Amino acid sequence: MEDLFDVMSNESRKMDAAKAVSSIPSNYVGSKRRMLNHIWDILENNDVEYESVFDAFSGSGMVSLFFKYMGKKVYSNDLLTSSAITAVSLLECEDMPLSEKDIDFLCKNEPDDVGDFVLRNYKDRFFTEKECKFLDRYRRNVELLCGDKFYCGLEVLNKATLMSIPNSNFTLSGDIKSLRSVHKIGEKFANEKWRDTTRKRRDENNEIMFDNALAEMRNKYKSAFSLFAINNHVNQNCFVGGRYYDGQTIAKIEHRLKHEKSNGKELYDFPIKLEKIKKILKKSENDVCVFNSDIIDLLEAKIVDADVLYLDPPYGGASSDYAYLYSFLEEFLYEQKLDEIEHIKKGAERFSKKKGYGEHFEYLLSLCGDFKTWLISYNESSYADIDTIVSTIKNAGMSDVKTFNIPITYQYRKGKGEVDMEHFVENYSNEGVKFSKRGTEYLILAQK
Repeated sequence: MEDLFDVMSNESRKMDAAKAVSSIPSNYVGSKRRMLNHIWDILENNDVEYESVFDAFSGSGMVSLFFKYMGKKVYSNDLLTSSAITAVSLLECEDMPLSEKDIDFLCKNEPDDVGDFVLRNYKDRFFTEKECKFLDRYRRNVELLCGDKFYCGLEVLNKATLMSIPNSNFTLSGDIKSLRSVHKIGEKFANEKWRDTTRKRRDENNEIMFDNALAEMRNKYKSAFSLFAINNHVNQNCFVGGRYYDGQTIAKIEHRLKHEKSNGKELYDFPIKLEKIKKILKKSENDVCVFNSDIIDLLEAKIVDADVLYLDPPYGGASSDYAYLYSFLEEFLYEQKLDEIEHIKKGAERFSKKKGYGEHFEYLLSLCGDFKTWLISYNESSYADIDTIVSTIKNAGMSDVKTFNIPITYQYRKGKGEVDMEHFVENYSNEGVKFSKRGTEYLILAQK
C-alpha cells in the first residue's frame, strides 16, 4: 500500500502543477485547463503505469504542459501552426527568450518595408486601421529581430515533408509525403538544431563555430516566442466571449471596443504581458517533442511511441472548425488566406463537420492500435451519443472501456462554470438552448 505521505505529496504536486498551468492567460475555445486534475486522477486511480504521453490534438497546450510539469515525456501535436508555436514556446523554452527591450522593439519599431497583409484583409472587419498597421509592423519586426532563421514553424514546417528535417535518419512506414514536423522524434528542438548548425557553422580549419550555432538556436526560440506573444495577445483582447462573429473567435470591432474588457482601448493600447508565462517556464529532464502535423498523416507514419495516447479532437458539433475559428492567427503567420494554406484546409475538413465525421473517427482509432492506453475527451455536443462513441472504441480493439462524467460545462455566461452533476443531468435541457447544446464533458479510458 502506498505510503500516506507519498499520496499526500503526489496530490500536492498535482494541485501545484494544475494551478501553475491554469495561471497562464489562454483564451482558447475548448481548453482543458479545468479538467487537468480529472485527467490525472483517472489515470492514477485506474493504476495506469506510464512515463510518456502523446497529446495528439494539443490546442492550447495546457494538457501537454501539465504532463510535463508532472515529469512525463511529452509528444505534442496540432494541425494549426499557431498551436504548434504555443507548444514550442511553453514546452521547449526553459527560460524567457524575450527581454522587455525586445517586446518594446516588436511593438514600437516602424520598419520601412512593412507589409500590409492584415490591413488589406482585415481593416474594418476585425480590426481598426491603426490595429491592422500595428499587427503588420509587429509581423515584420519579428523577422528583423530574429534574422533570416525566422521561426522553425514557418521555415522547417513549411517544407511539409519529414525528409526535410535535419538528420531525419530514422525508419518510417506509411505515407509521409504530407507529414509536417518541427524536429526529430525524441529530441528537443535545441538538440536537433545543434547538430544541424554545427555541420554548417565551421571555419576554414573545420572547427565548429559554437557562438554562431548557439545564436541561431536562441533566435529560433526568440522568434517562436515573439509570435506566440502576439497570438496570445490577440486571443486575450479580441475574443470577448459570446456569439462568434463571422464564425471566428475575434469579436466584431464595435462590440469589442464597447465591451468592458476593452473599455474603448485598441489592441496596441494594451501592453503585452509575459510575467505569468515567464513564471511557468520549467526545465525538465524528460524530452518534449512538438509536431505540427495532420494527425492522420502523423499516425500513418508510425513514429510516435508513447505509453498513453490522449485524444481531444474537435467533436464534429458546434465550434468544431478550429482552423476557421482561429483562421486569423494562421493567416497572420503565413500571410496567406486560409483557403490557400492547403495542409490546414485538408486536415481541418476531417473533423469539423458531423457529416462524414464517423468514418474519419473510426479510421483515426484504427491507427492507434500501438498505444496500449487511450484517454479520450468527449462532449455531448459531438457528432454521436456516448454509447456510439464507446462502441466505436471497442470496435477499434479496446476491450476495457470506462466512461467518467466530468462536472464541467463550457459556457461564457457567468455562473456556468463547475456545476453539480446530478442537478445538471436532470435539468440541463430546461436551462436553455445554449446550455443544452454544450452538454456534459466525459473522459473515456480505454485499454486492451
